[in-house]
Amino acid sequence: MDRPNGGHDLSPSTHQFIRVLESQMGIIFPYLSIEDSPKIRTNPMLRQVMQLNVAMYVNQCDAHTKDVIMRWLELTPNDLPKGIEITAMLQHDHILYELYSRGLADYINPQLSVRGMRPQLQLMYLEEDVVRLKLAGCEEKTILVTTQPTAEARLMLSFSIDVQSGIPTHNIDLALHVEHEFPFAVGCSVCVQAHHESPRVQPVPLTMFSYNACGAANPAVEDHLIHTVLDHDVHFAIVTETRTFGEQGRELRDSIGFLRGESLDAEGYCGGSWILWDPNIINIEILSKTRYEIFAMIKIIDDPMEGIRMYNPPPPKDRLPLPAKKIIETLESQLSITYPTTTLDDSPEVREIPILRSIVGLIVASAQQIPQLARPIQAILRNWLRLHYTEIPRGQAAAELLEDRDVLKQLYSRGLANKYRPILCLQTTDQDIKIMEARHGIVGFERLKQG
Repeated sequence: MDRPNGGHDLSPSTHQFIRVLESQMGIIFPYLSIEDSPKIRTNPMLRQVMQLNVAMYVNQCDAHTKDVIMRWLELTPNDLPKGIEITAMLQHDHILYELYSRGLADYINPQLSVRGMRPQLQLMYLEEDVVRLKLAGCEEKTILVTTQPTAEARLMLSFSIDVQSGIPTHNIDLALHVEHEFPFAVGCSVCVQAHHESPRVQPVPLTMFSYNACGAANPAVEDHLIHTVLDHDVHFAIVTETRTFGEQGRELRDSIGFLRGESLDAEGYCGGSWILWDPNIINIEILSKTRYEIFAMIKIIDDPMEGIRMYNPPPPKDRLPLPAKKIIETLESQLSITYPTTTLDDSPEVREIPILRSIVGLIVASAQQIPQLARPIQAILRNWLRLHYTEIPRGQAAAELLEDRDVLKQLYSRGLANKYRPILCLQTTDQDIKIMEARHGIVGFERLKQG
């Protein structure tokens, strides 16, 4: 079957639908088809869901649009469900779970939903002691909240569902402990004992990322979530309208890339919430939890290294993904240290060449760009090396480091970079090469395998 052209004559809504399919299946229009999807290979049920979505969409398209989509995905009319088959598929719980949790359908009767990849980020800078957010479950929204300086806060997370419409409402209440609450010891009129402040912690502005996801299993949610958290130094994240529940929902939450998490299960195929955080940055203690509500205490960690010492002993190397082991072995060889017993402070090379510490930060940051790795691996590397999270360069800071002559000299002389890849040579898979060739429209990426 011939590949379609670039799709320049397709409507904006069709381009949006194509972007949804690309994101959900990990393929690229018009080069990679449904047979090339790595996500379908790991979750064969996704093929049925995607064929159902294509059938529901092309039924309302003109003949040309239908032909382009079918040729791109290498599907024939016999591959798509028709009429009564579509209705029958929408009665299956496993199909409904995939549709709702991936944000591919909305209330109450399943109806195809095509959303943008990244909702616009709304910024809120608050001076009040109490933050209250109320979110409608049918509206995808992202909010970055920055509060006044505080050392601790109380969090209430809850949701309720309107019986008639089936649309949930999510409530996020954050009450700050501000310094003027207990400026000195206060005597009790009953027992005459005085209440004293807890050990003093330097107040800092608290940054919370709220994401009303409308289906947290949508791959675009994870991508947007991780990038926003890293780009804005978020203390913790709250994901509402996850539409996930049970062990399957917890597995998805834990795979999203944070070291700690707590959940409220969805009710049917609506509602559900997550709290996600890194205990090296902030301590969140769950005080109580019911079916629809979580109450928690949030405390800033005054000494970031305290979180590293208190939590998360590094897992054995043989339990880590292969790319993570390669990074560890590279650092062990370059810095004369041993995972997980010796750190950057023990490295004679770092003591002799201090700029190596910045290069290690670049290498740890690069773990975020490797498909097999995610935020937990970055945190494991940081914990092992005793590397503060502010030492992980991002965005402009990373770009400036890669323009520094001394940094480049160390990278090239140590074999950590080549002219094809600016940082950390790692083995690439055949699928990686195929995607790169498709994305750039050229061949010859095989040389990267020699990196």
